Amino acid sequence: MSDVSSQPFTRQEVRTFLPVADRMIYIRRDRSRDDRFYGRLMRVFLTFGPHPSVLPSWGSDTNLFIRPTARGDRMYFRWDRPKIQALHRAVEIEVPQDYRPWLPAFLDQPKPVSEWSYWTLFKNVEVELFAETGYSIPMNPRRARHTCAREMLEAGFSAIDVMAAIRVTPHTLETYAMSTPEQRGEKAEKVGWGSWA
Repeated sequence: MSDVSSQPFTRQEVRTFLPVADRMIYIRRDRSRDDRFYGRLMRVFLTFGPHPSVLPSWGSDTNLFIRPTARGDRMYFRWDRPKIQALHRAVEIEVPQDYRPWLPAFLDQPKPVSEWSYWTLFKNVEVELFAETGYSIPMNPRRARHTCAREMLEAGFSAIDVMAAIRVTPHTLETYAMSTPEQRGEKAEKVGWGSWA
């Protein structure tokens, strides 16, 4: 995993590029403007690790469900990969509270279909980041997926659950499992699951 284009983002890198993505405007095919698409797209990749080929098919009716609790309703995100027979299991996590107001609508809106469109969207953030700050952070969906895998492992998900959820290889998981925050030069910090506020 020496190639930086496959390595997870450090948390400092995420804190650097998310504010830039939050300020970017996405122009849809119908010429409508969306000033929240980029930031939300980055958070979906970092938190749920979709492969670009499956994200267009994700929707709130298939991936989200509400579970009533004593303290009110909670929203959960479900991965279910029936095509992976050896790992046929549903994996679910509670959706971060700050994602709940916008995640269902985001999943249901029309999204780019081409896998390479998502690589281009990440590259757009990389270019804008450099233009605004002078920082160069290689950006692509693979790095975001690997970041999700690392975060899931550190949050206590089993290797089998991570493999079933986002289809990363055992070798990739082994690399993350052996990599402590200190080895990555990071502080061990977690404020709830997956919320990149």
